[in-house]
Amino acid sequence: MNKEPKFEWIENLGTTVCEIEYKGNLFYGSAECHPDDEDMKSRRTGEEIAYRRAKIEVLCHIRDNEIKPALTALEHLQGCMFHSKHYNQNTYENYMLRRQIQRYKNDLTTIKEMLAEERVGLKLYLTQKDAYYRQIRERRQKANSK
Repeated sequence: MNKEPKFEWIENLGTTVCEIEYKGNLFYGSAECHPDDEDMKSRRTGEEIAYRRAKIEVLCHIRDNEIKPALTALEHLQGCMFHSKHYNQNTYENYMLRRQIQRYKNDLTTIKEMLAEERVGLKLYLTQKDAYYRQIRERRQKANSK
């Protein structure tokens, strides 16, 4: 991420939008307050959810538009070189090509792990938020019933 994320909070709608700029591209994540949670509407919660969703969009972009195309191109080049009658596996260029392919494969594995972690983190955050809200509502009911 190149710059700090920008947030827009629309209080009357209970909506937060997060904008992240990455290499000149803008990515957005949004969070809308669930109708059941109107009594707990929070700017901070909306910003957290919107930011996580925007970050997932950035990671998907990196995976789909940077790493995968570069890996495909290098593997194609390697295949073309392999079928050449002048192919020599022991050249410096071939060694560097194999290194770059391995680097992109490692990057792809890493980005997939980061995406899985972000998605699990978002789901966990939402689950914990719901449990916390439920706890507060129960305490409010007890206090009101006395």
